[in-house]
Amino acid sequence: MVFGRDKIIETFLRFAQGDNSGIDMEDIRGNVYSPGKEMESPQILVSHIDEYNGGPNHSVNGDVDLNGNDGGLDGESERADSEIKVVIDSTPSENGLDTSSEMNFGRSQSGSGRRSRQRSSKKVKRVKVVTNSGLCVAIGNPGTGKSAVMARTVLEAQRAGLNVFYHFVGSCPTSIYEDNIIRRLCTYLLPPDDERLIKMREEYSIEETTKLLNQLLREKAEMFVQILIIIDAVNQLTDVNASSHLQWLPSTISGLRSESSSVRIIVSTIEETRSLSVLQDLSPPPHELFINHLNPSTRIDLVQHYLGRYNKRLDPYQLAQLTKSEGAKNALWLTLSCEELRVFGVFERVTDRIETLPNNLDGLLAEILERLVKEDDTQSVEKMLCLLYCSQTGLPETDIQSILGDLETQTPLPMLTWSQVRRTLKPFLRNIGVHGGVQRWDFFHQAIAKAVQDRWVPDGEAKSHFHLKLADFYQYHNDDIYTVIRELPYQLQQAKSIQRLVDFLQKDGRALRISVGERSRYMKQYRCQRFIMNPKAGFGRKLMMCHFCQMGRGRFTAGPMQNKDCCVLCGGFVAFKRDENIAYLCQFHMPRTPPSCESCYICHKMFPGGPQGPVPVPGYICTWCKIGVQPMCVKVLTEDDKY
Repeated sequence: MVFGRDKIIETFLRFAQGDNSGIDMEDIRGNVYSPGKEMESPQILVSHIDEYNGGPNHSVNGDVDLNGNDGGLDGESERADSEIKVVIDSTPSENGLDTSSEMNFGRSQSGSGRRSRQRSSKKVKRVKVVTNSGLCVAIGNPGTGKSAVMARTVLEAQRAGLNVFYHFVGSCPTSIYEDNIIRRLCTYLLPPDDERLIKMREEYSIEETTKLLNQLLREKAEMFVQILIIIDAVNQLTDVNASSHLQWLPSTISGLRSESSSVRIIVSTIEETRSLSVLQDLSPPPHELFINHLNPSTRIDLVQHYLGRYNKRLDPYQLAQLTKSEGAKNALWLTLSCEELRVFGVFERVTDRIETLPNNLDGLLAEILERLVKEDDTQSVEKMLCLLYCSQTGLPETDIQSILGDLETQTPLPMLTWSQVRRTLKPFLRNIGVHGGVQRWDFFHQAIAKAVQDRWVPDGEAKSHFHLKLADFYQYHNDDIYTVIRELPYQLQQAKSIQRLVDFLQKDGRALRISVGERSRYMKQYRCQRFIMNPKAGFGRKLMMCHFCQMGRGRFTAGPMQNKDCCVLCGGFVAFKRDENIAYLCQFHMPRTPPSCESCYICHKMFPGGPQGPVPVPGYICTWCKIGVQPMCVKVLTEDDKY
């Protein structure tokens, strides 16, 4: 049995097998505490996920230590096995809650700096809705143990012989992309010898792959093949603000909505996010299970168990003071508080320390990190916290050492200093993958990233400084071209260094490895948004190139194509030079020349219109960069432009 989470996990397993009974019951969703219940002793449940590193069916897309041992608090030796260690410690009461002291499925943030950290202002309305949806959403605040519940559900479902596909967002760098989930799910559903599998890997776009997913799930549903899909932390996906966010979910597919469907989906998210709003707007609406606060008995059990591992304990008064705090309702707060008391050096002042602990998770983390930075003799702890926050998907250990060292002389941080920094931050980090024998580090929970943001990396100059530091490293000191094309545009975008981003995309040969669609996506974000309503009336002019510049190369792309054959925005090849693909400049950005003259967009030299001399040609935009029917100005606005 899993203490405290038994009811929720049992409900998930029944739901996976087509039984919706009890999933909307108030005793599951509410925060009910029954003091008459007999307390169970703490228990550590250590289980293996089979085929964790083998094949697409159960892998999490990388050499990931899901146990997160380096993020642990007990200083044990590092291990790289495939265990999931879940500490469940609670009364088996009606609220079904977890007190996991090792939340190593914590959040790895991404997107706009950490895109998924941004929460919407929309409040969650806890309205009980009876629905026949095949989708269930586990909802809870940060630190309440959602990921531990999802992990345990995977293990129990596998033991029950269910067909399970699972994906933990943040478990490795590629896990934060929705297209990665879609392709993994298709790979899981297709037989190895199916020709559609080869086409998907070599030919299909993400739109075609999504259609394939819909088709495969319909096929499975029609044959009544049982499938359980578990996705943890959908609020951390990179496209959380996109209109297409979560629209690929199988719950939106016709034929998979009835309660008799053999395809079931369980996802988790935090409250007050756009992800939850999108899920709640689905038709039919999903089932919702709320993972609420810890009850008093569970808190006492957790404290005694955690400190008991180190042969430490609190007296009855201290225990009561700690567990009655408002923050003690949160498992992560209570775990961090126990660790803070464990390393507290003055025994006579433990009671005073308990009474001064902040009563919320954000405040406690801020206080702990402030102390670590203040006690740091290496002057590198704060820098590492900021670099990890500004990274897109964590940082390899060797890269951290290089950036914290001297980039100009290419001297990494000394190993002794690095060991001190790593040991100091060890409780707050987790290894999200190993590549080439090098570990990749990120925060083990999103609450830590938020605390770093609030204290050291607010929006503004400080944030731009660290993004530029990372951009400099990727552009000038990193030889891995795939890392460069993945990280550099993102860092320049976050640093608001638009001109440098445009120069990289148009003039750096490494940018040719970026797909045309991706380059177009970056450029369109900074394109002038004015439409040319009537170019013939003087409200805009064609972008023209003189005879010499049109035959030249290197203005719009680092590739071998001539300028006249390139899209003037993304540098892609323009196969069809139609009138509707002609590039225009609006009245604010068109050249200030007499009507009888033209000006070359590249060299800015004027030449007379008409038949005299070499004939100038207009520039064109590709299909990726064309927006609507009406011409739009193609001027890319950098940080130096007024309009």
